[in-house]
Amino acid sequence: MKKNTHSAFTLIELLTVIAVIAVLAAILIPAIGTVRMNALETQGLSNIRQVGMSYLMVAQEDGGILPSVYGDEKKDLWDRQVNAILINEQPENYPSQWSETFKDPAAIARGVISEENTSKWHFAPLGAITRAYGDDGTASDPGSGAAPKALRAYNRILKHQHPDRQILLADAGVGSPDDAVWGDLLHSESFSWSGNWNGRVDSGKANDPIDPGANTGGDIRWMEGEAKFFFLDGHVEKRQQNEVYNKNLNPLYL
Repeated sequence: MKKNTHSAFTLIELLTVIAVIAVLAAILIPAIGTVRMNALETQGLSNIRQVGMSYLMVAQEDGGILPSVYGDEKKDLWDRQVNAILINEQPENYPSQWSETFKDPAAIARGVISEENTSKWHFAPLGAITRAYGDDGTASDPGSGAAPKALRAYNRILKHQHPDRQILLADAGVGSPDDAVWGDLLHSESFSWSGNWNGRVDSGKANDPIDPGANTGGDIRWMEGEAKFFFLDGHVEKRQQNEVYNKNLNPLYL
């Protein structure tokens, strides 16, 4: 009579299988994390593009004048006008909610933006070329509301000779609207806020990289040395710190 035999894994075989699984997990888990983060970065690029295009739509409805960072007696703040487009709501009713499009999911996932700062917008506009309170152009402090005369002309889209290199939005400015007009996006060396503003710039500094800042309100939010940017011609890019120059922030560099 033939005896019944039962096959079974030996201890060596089990250990080998476990080791193979561990090696595969070590390879796949980081790859899955990278794929997820790449997907979040792609979503962030899409979000900043939607915000930027809505920003330009608001401008087109106002004769090509970029909406104000500060707001004025006739127009509301840039973000409230853009939000009305993003959530398809009539301007007189907004904001019943803030669009998720204002958020950068990659920054949240990396912990660059804390959870308590995820309620509003993560992309800030270039404050110096947007309309502000005051018409005399004498203010040297953006907190007082008036943009310099030399820059205020560039509130109009058609005034820009190089819209393909003019940054309009960047990873930055979490919090109140005032955050958008401080830091890298306004107080770049190229704007010469200090002293007597005469509308002149040192053309030799046009291709100098801007100061990286400190990732505080209004500073460009660098993640692993890169940030997302929306340009005035409607395209988006991720650029490294040494690829963002004074000419990208200041339209006086022609």
